[in-house]
Amino acid sequence: MIRINWKLEGVEKTFLEACIHELTVNGREGGNLKTLSWKNISEKLKMQHNFIVEQKQMRNRYDYLKGRFSAWRKLKNKTGNIYNAVTNMFNLLEEEWQLEMKSNKYVEALRTMPLAYPELCTQLFEGSTSNGFESWGPSSTLPRPFEEVLDNTSNGLEDVDLTAIGTPTAKVFIEKHKASNDIEACMAKLESMGWDVLDAKYQTAILLFGESADLRKVWLLLNPLACEPWEKNAEAKYGLF
Repeated sequence: MIRINWKLEGVEKTFLEACIHELTVNGREGGNLKTLSWKNISEKLKMQHNFIVEQKQMRNRYDYLKGRFSAWRKLKNKTGNIYNAVTNMFNLLEEEWQLEMKSNKYVEALRTMPLAYPELCTQLFEGSTSNGFESWGPSSTLPRPFEEVLDNTSNGLEDVDLTAIGTPTAKVFIEKHKASNDIEACMAKLESMGWDVLDAKYQTAILLFGESADLRKVWLLLNPLACEPWEKNAEAKYGLF
């Protein structure tokens, strides 16, 4: 296999954008992209950068970037204000770095070089690294997130007023998470998108809000233009609608 250089200008950005597009259009196969998607990404890299790459090399790069993002996300969520949003770097003591590097092999690189394209990485990997969605798949024995919502309607919420939100699914999630400080902000941003309450995009967004606080944080940070691809990616991945 020919050794390739992913650090060539623009290559990694194109790769991440192409992966997001393919997940939005074609969804996943198991925990990775579909064979057709890898072919499409390869052709895009060749066309835009004359970058010739095999599927195995792309899969390896995808897994590597996912590992780096997971390590970056863990450090970013640590308490103590160790993350500098301006530089996208972390401020840890030497002993703290050593402990983190021992527990995760991807941390060492983040000590000297920031994660490239954090917003794109968040769009691509957030759903598969957040609690709840990671464990669900077509062959999973756990209930699908949508089924879990429907089950919750029997937990003392049958008599709530559903008219304000429009659907039972939406109302259950709002009731379940009304104590969260960010849910109102998420709903305000969702309403600003102009989607109908019965639209699959609207419903999928609410499912994501209910899944974890991290997903709500991502939603609030997303550029409005990236919101629809982000929720469509989740919709395609889990076959919710």
